[in-house]
Amino acid sequence: HQGAIALILDANTLDIVEQTGQTSSHSWANSLIMGNEKNGHNFLAIELGDNFPRGISVHYFSDENERVSKLVYTFKTKHSTKKREGCAGCQTIYTEISTPEKTYY
Repeated sequence: HQGAIALILDANTLDIVEQTGQTSSHSWANSLIMGNEKNGHNFLAIELGDNFPRGISVHYFSDENERVSKLVYTFKTKHSTKKREGCAGCQTIYTEISTPEKTYY
């Protein structure tokens, strides 16, 4: 349960080829598998994060030492009822559970 970063290593020397940055600020679990592109050396990583982002992330590492990430499933444990100041556009109103008396973010 630690912060996670992604590195691409040279398989022969274990030197760092590319540091692609943070993947999750609190990583509970992660897995790495070979991709299926022909003649390629690509990987897929799957990670469970409990904060920033909270949910399941999939990371694709290409032959060009690039990483593409997508949060494919997210969840919340407690919805906020107060809008965060200075956070224009980063909080979604959950209309499914909000009422005229109380708004959930």
